[in-house]
Amino acid sequence: MSLRIVPVTNLETVGGSDPSDGWSTRIAKLIPAEALGLYGTAVAMVHETPYRVAALWVIALFCILLVFLIRSQATRDPRTGKPQYRAVLIAILSFVIWLVALGSATGTEPGALPVSPIPTLPGLEFVGPLAALLWGTIVPYVYTGER
Repeated sequence: MSLRIVPVTNLETVGGSDPSDGWSTRIAKLIPAEALGLYGTAVAMVHETPYRVAALWVIALFCILLVFLIRSQATRDPRTGKPQYRAVLIAILSFVIWLVALGSATGTEPGALPVSPIPTLPGLEFVGPLAALLWGTIVPYVYTGER
């Protein structure tokens, strides 16, 4: 399956079906599942250590690089070879927002290990999950592909 977002066009569709990607398809293509799965698994392998946060940063940066490489390849236009750079950037931002949401949702109990390298300010734990919720809902409406 291609991760390229198929934009809505004004052209008539062949056979009465719409070839463009709908909201649910766009959200599935803009969420970097490859990075979320890798990050979650890798973080589970990092035990309690004074270098845990540094290790989380290394894992997060590797995941961002992976998203860039995979999405740049998977969103290429077959005719021009040009990737959908906005879709790639949205996927990377989605991953970073997910990291912020993880920092807000976990590690607040005494003795809990952090699962995100991005610290959350006390009293603002709701910001990350709220940003992730709004981002995931609004972005597929705003970004509909590149013509």
